[in-house]
Amino acid sequence: MSTDDPTTLVADIGGTNARFAMMDSEGRVMRADTLKVADYSSFEAALDAFLAAGAERPTCAGFAVAGPVTGGKARFTNSPWRIDEAHIAATHEFAACVMNDFAALAHYAIDPQKDDVAELKAGTPLVGAPVLVLGPGTGLGQSLAIPHAWGAEAVATEGGHGVLPVVSEEERALLPLLTEDLDRVPTAEDALSGDGLERLHRVRGKLLGEAVPSDIAAAAITEGALSNDLFCQQTVRQFLLFLATVASNAALGTGARGGVMFGGGILPRIQPLFEGSGFPERFVGTSPMADYLEKIPVRLIVKGDAAQRGAFRAASCRTQG
Repeated sequence: MSTDDPTTLVADIGGTNARFAMMDSEGRVMRADTLKVADYSSFEAALDAFLAAGAERPTCAGFAVAGPVTGGKARFTNSPWRIDEAHIAATHEFAACVMNDFAALAHYAIDPQKDDVAELKAGTPLVGAPVLVLGPGTGLGQSLAIPHAWGAEAVATEGGHGVLPVVSEEERALLPLLTEDLDRVPTAEDALSGDGLERLHRVRGKLLGEAVPSDIAAAAITEGALSNDLFCQQTVRQFLLFLATVASNAALGTGARGGVMFGGGILPRIQPLFEGSGFPERFVGTSPMADYLEKIPVRLIVKGDAAQRGAFRAASCRTQG
């Protein structure tokens, strides 16, 4: 494949799956496959297996990873894999760009496809303003997309580790129970993640005298909420209200008047539960900045390959830059 007809290799890599794809110069998927991390001793072994399965040879690559990236290097918490973009470039005939998965989503969020997102709160984005990207999954990821003429600058942040804000009477009652459960002041991620949803369900049971299994999984809570289990629905509603407050504070703190975009693995599954949850009202709030927040649109990424598409844009920007 000549550089006149470039091909970009992209991957969205977590602790369980590595989703690879080859994309043409227009971002169209030419070939894709999902490999199990446990089946390969290293990232390079999985990469070589994907490359060997097809005839295409990439001119550049973008890899989105679920974890912190420093100096083009990433080490996974839940697998023995390590990724080093300099090592990849030295052993393969293409340059690689390694980024946090929410940094990849930030590249995507600047210009998503209309059918790839669902509106959670209407608004009018300010052209040229940053877009905030965040979402609960294994943790609470957060990044900021800053638009430029050539694309987007993605800034990965650790906003999910800020202190959990409380607003309502129930939240004020939950705070000491969450603190007791953790033996420290809870962060946003302590409530807004898979483990956080489980923790929130347990402490709500303790607060309200509801019998809750100590080992209940996040998936069972969301399934229960979708199946009209009232207590599960109330837990998920509280989860979404906490999320609204965290997102509202982050939007104010970053000047994200271009919009707020949610990603992560949990929210697309519970999208129907946003309706009637009070999420838009909590996001806007009643502070002197309510008019500012009212104008910010909030959307949910429902497209499963958004991180790959963000990685494609990041790799293309680096190649062109």
